[in-house]
Amino acid sequence: MAKKEKTIVSEKIHTFKLTTYSNGEVVMFRENIGFSPFELLGYCEQIQLETLEMMSGKLKPAIVERQYVKPTKTKKND
Repeated sequence: MAKKEKTIVSEKIHTFKLTTYSNGEVVMFRENIGFSPFELLGYCEQIQLETLEMMSGKLKPAIVERQYVKPTKTKKND
């Protein structure tokens, strides 16, 4: 039997952006697309519980691997 191709039925996005400026000013930007207030509260509670478990060592945080690419030197055209 062939696997049925999955399709996206709906998508919800909540974005947090925290910007710190050189003068010490901190600005938080949040954008909510599609989540109800009750859904946001539930996800925030889940995030809080997982963060507390990470802090106590009960849960290992997911690690995002990053690769450093050394910039190459470019010759200036004289």
